[in-house]
Amino acid sequence: MIRERKRITSLLVIFMILVTGILASAGPVYAATVLTIPSTGTMVAKANKLKLSKDNYSVTWNITNHKIKTGAGSEKILCIPIKSKTSSWTVTNFCKVKFTNAGVIGGRQVDCTVNFDSMTVTARKGSSSGETSDGYMGFASVWGIDDGLQVGVTIADGCGYRAKKTVKYTATITYHDTGEVVNLPFFQAVRDLDAANDYYREAWESISGYTGTYYKYSTNYNTFSGNKVLAPNSTSQTVTGNNELLKAGIYAPTTGGRFSAYFYEGNCGTLITLYSQYSTDPKVFTEPAKAVDAAEARPGDILTYTVKHTMGTFYKTAMTVYSRFEITDVLPPELKYESARLIDGSGADITSGGTLTYDEASHTVRFVMGDTWRNNKSNYNGQVLRFEIKASVTDFEGYEAAAKNKAELTFENDLTVITNEVTTRLVKPTMLQIVKSIPDSESQTGDGHGNPTFIFKITGEGSGKVWYKSVTFSDEAVSDGWSFSKENGRWVARTAVEEFPDDTYSVEEISVSRFKLTGSDIYRSGNFKRFTFENEKDNWGYFGHKSVVINTLKGGLSDAWK
Repeated sequence: MIRERKRITSLLVIFMILVTGILASAGPVYAATVLTIPSTGTMVAKANKLKLSKDNYSVTWNITNHKIKTGAGSEKILCIPIKSKTSSWTVTNFCKVKFTNAGVIGGRQVDCTVNFDSMTVTARKGSSSGETSDGYMGFASVWGIDDGLQVGVTIADGCGYRAKKTVKYTATITYHDTGEVVNLPFFQAVRDLDAANDYYREAWESISGYTGTYYKYSTNYNTFSGNKVLAPNSTSQTVTGNNELLKAGIYAPTTGGRFSAYFYEGNCGTLITLYSQYSTDPKVFTEPAKAVDAAEARPGDILTYTVKHTMGTFYKTAMTVYSRFEITDVLPPELKYESARLIDGSGADITSGGTLTYDEASHTVRFVMGDTWRNNKSNYNGQVLRFEIKASVTDFEGYEAAAKNKAELTFENDLTVITNEVTTRLVKPTMLQIVKSIPDSESQTGDGHGNPTFIFKITGEGSGKVWYKSVTFSDEAVSDGWSFSKENGRWVARTAVEEFPDDTYSVEEISVSRFKLTGSDIYRSGNFKRFTFENEKDNWGYFGHKSVVINTLKGGLSDAWK
């Protein structure tokens, strides 16, 4: 009994090893979810695909014997020698095709590398008619931008070989500047699965890196088994043009920038077409834009910022929903947050579909879209969303400032897009100040010939209104609204900064006896102007002690300017 138990145990171990080996070689065992695209009129344009073309490709070989031939359509055919025509043979990790500058995502160039991990070729089953005499067969070809990379080569293309082939490939999309894998979803169009006869049946099967959901059109005549898409189980039904996708193809979204699959083919070729729903070159993804409703504002004014984002169109520019949809806006320090809302393409307020917060310490407005709205494919219809933020201008320091603002939109964990920057010039109302200085010495200020007195005329150039302002040094009683100080050997008098009606103003000093004007200057900041006048005593001996007597000068402004 003990001996028999050992024998049974050994058989079970062998059985498990065999089963494990079978499962390991069979690829994934999941059954893909196959969904139907609602309309045959919705199709991703070829112009929107990543650039996999003979114009931007290079090849790295891991075998010594290989050829690149030019086909009848000017395509580049990748060829290796046929090891045997009477039995099966396999070649592994034998070729790598790199497409440089395949697109731009988030402002960064991306490259795409397709590695041919393995290919198993059976003994020839079909006629040798049309095969090349040099013993080479094509396993892939690179076309122009419209058709891109094709796995499999037909006799008609040149270098075809009539035998059943299983090709495993891995596509990796990386950022050009760092070489890191782009951790974003892509989607692949598998086109032209239409060939079938007695010794091969064209098919495609995902291995890893795909979401497990396939999208097909209602006109599709492929059959599906597990995660495999097969040509019709009958004689070949050749299709061309858009029917390669409408009738004999699918879209397969990926989970990231590295994914593997099998192609099964004989004397046929199947196209690999890759798309990124976030690509800006080719322009599939439209970057969000920022706008503000005023180029200039004053304290108390309300500014409205608008962030516009065009949603992807499902089945046309997008095949996966955004994993995140967040809008972040840090307001300038001169502004006070008032409110925010999100408006959809129909004009409806959908703010309640997410969470809106404002952090006063960091001036950060943030909106996070909820899962229910974000996961609803019908919302991905090309509509333009508007995120509106209202903020009021505070009584900021100084007389002018530049309120600069931009926003960030996050769509995936590894994709945040920054909008353009907008600027609003912040200014205060029209304000004026007069500064007057004379030398600080007895001969200038207190010599018994009377205190120095000066008069200024303020004119509104648009309105024609006139105000007067006078100052008497050493007599603050008659110099209302002035402050005095001694600085760097001069006696300086300053008016308060006073608000005036909006206009353009000029200030002139009325000539007085005993003093001559030695310098003047105008300082501007926003709507603020500071007029500075410098004087020194001149011809004082020709004048009496009281050359000027100031009466109260009346204007239309505050008491300080009478």
